[in-house]
Amino acid sequence: METYIRDRHDDTRQRRCEAEAKMLAGLDEKDDTATEVAAVARAAATWWGEPVTGIDHEGLDPVQAPWRARDTARRALTDRTIPRHADPFT
Repeated sequence: METYIRDRHDDTRQRRCEAEAKMLAGLDEKDDTATEVAAVARAAATWWGEPVTGIDHEGLDPVQAPWRARDTARRALTDRTIPRHADPFT
């Protein structure tokens, strides 16, 4: 499971870099959707970073780490007492 999580983290980081490169090209061409695409890619990479951090620094079990990240995301999206960010995936 730990290998799976790290692979997803690496994949999303690569996709984030590609999206940011496309965003920069899109901004040069005045494409309004470029920043939104990059924001989603950054959010996905950030999401997978949380389980990796939990495993590396908090000693979480690799199965428990994405479960906790998912629960945190669910609460952030459904609990009105938690301040929301401009980007709902964050």
